[in-house]
Amino acid sequence: MTGYDSGRDGGAAIDPGATLDDTHASPAGHPASDPARRERLVLALAEAIGAGVDVTATLAAAAAVLREATGADRAIIAMCDPERGFVADVVTTDPATRGAVERLGGQPAASLPFWRGLTGGSGLLAAPATAGVLEPAARADLRADAALAMLLRHPTVTRDDRPAPLGVAVCAWDAARDEFPREVLRLARTLAGQTAVAVAGAHNRAQAAALSDRLSELVAWAARLSSAERPAEVLSLVAHAASELLAAPFISVVSEGAATHRPTSLPGGARADDAVARMNLAAAYAVHDAGAAPPAVAGALGALALDWLLVADSADRSCRLAAGRAAMPGTVEERVARLLVDVTAEAVRRARAYERLARLAVTDPLTGLGNRAAFEGRLAEAVSHSLRYARPLAFVVIDVDLFRNLNERGGHPLGDDCLRAVADAIRTEVRGADIAYRIGGDEFALVLPETTAHGATALLERVAARVRSDAPEPVGLTMGVAQCPDDAGTAEELYRRADLALFAGKRAGRGVIRRAGE
Repeated sequence: MTGYDSGRDGGAAIDPGATLDDTHASPAGHPASDPARRERLVLALAEAIGAGVDVTATLAAAAAVLREATGADRAIIAMCDPERGFVADVVTTDPATRGAVERLGGQPAASLPFWRGLTGGSGLLAAPATAGVLEPAARADLRADAALAMLLRHPTVTRDDRPAPLGVAVCAWDAARDEFPREVLRLARTLAGQTAVAVAGAHNRAQAAALSDRLSELVAWAARLSSAERPAEVLSLVAHAASELLAAPFISVVSEGAATHRPTSLPGGARADDAVARMNLAAAYAVHDAGAAPPAVAGALGALALDWLLVADSADRSCRLAAGRAAMPGTVEERVARLLVDVTAEAVRRARAYERLARLAVTDPLTGLGNRAAFEGRLAEAVSHSLRYARPLAFVVIDVDLFRNLNERGGHPLGDDCLRAVADAIRTEVRGADIAYRIGGDEFALVLPETTAHGATALLERVAARVRSDAPEPVGLTMGVAQCPDDAGTAEELYRRADLALFAGKRAGRGVIRRAGE
């Protein structure tokens, strides 16, 4: 629909500055000329204010009252989001114009018929003849050869120290008129003011109810997030929560190098996450037209036919949430997004702290290898897997030769340095699936899945050579190797056989690799 033609503002057909005394009295029988009827109409609208119905129902009730009060052929009311400045809802009393006026939904408020003239004038425009005032397309859409337009002003929200525009009410007639009686204009002003109060109240109630519902859901999600033990688990839960709370088919959550997104498969994949992380926001939150987003993000949104991207940063800027939506986000979505991303940041911090504590609980602080507690559980698990799938498993016990002499010669700092050198050599040579542990003062163990005793021996030779090369003092290693299931069928027996091989190597002169049973 084409809006009010600001280039045709003024002239005899429309007088924004008209006063009530400039017009004639209402003809007998007109609703505005009957005091009892005027009172009934005002009361009807007052009832709509207190009825607690939703915005659309309030608009419909107000439109019906305006049409009857002015004697118009139809009444159309468009409500604008007071903070966003776009058309949020439109109703009409005439089914024939419904399709045309509904197309205004989601459009900028300035696209509404009469908007510029109303916001720049007294808030009431009387056009007994709209020819030359409205563009032909708008006249046809509204079916308005005469129109009375009223600006709805927000009763509490201000902009530039003036009440913020809340919408436009238009009463339209099929035929041009001579004039608008002063009683009609007076009643229209009164009803427009009451309509603004009713619509603002319904909008506020709807916003409060929606926010309350979302906050209740957010509390439930926050409880789930608080129990997450890994940052990746937190981000996965947040992506699911944001998708539901924000009605967003596209979600990207980024936190200090970690990221996740929904759906899990998107054009650009992780590149879209990287682009979200790099977006430069001037404020803690922002709404972007999808076309203004970085190319990787815009491509992901375009593939899902989404036009809007809501981006929220946590207060400490450690976490960012991006939500792609088909509809422009409102204030409820903004508030929920900001709360959710702050909850996310706290949950990630908690999960990272838990991970650190869990890692410390199974890590040897001197060498960074696994400790005895971690080793015992891992060996039992590896033996069970080896037996179930008939796969080889090598187990190694390593002892530092004459370690007491190292401590006596150079003190405990030298001994610690040598132990760290052994741990570094092991870390360098073992595979990712192989797991190393410090299980005693100078004793280490290796659990080597998918490895035979022969393969373990070759690896241990490399470890010994690296220790000889890198240790601060000459260090010898004696190592015992046992293989599951060949040498043992339980974790305890495998450990015992490797330990016996170790002691056999000690008796043989140290600095050797000995296989169980040799």
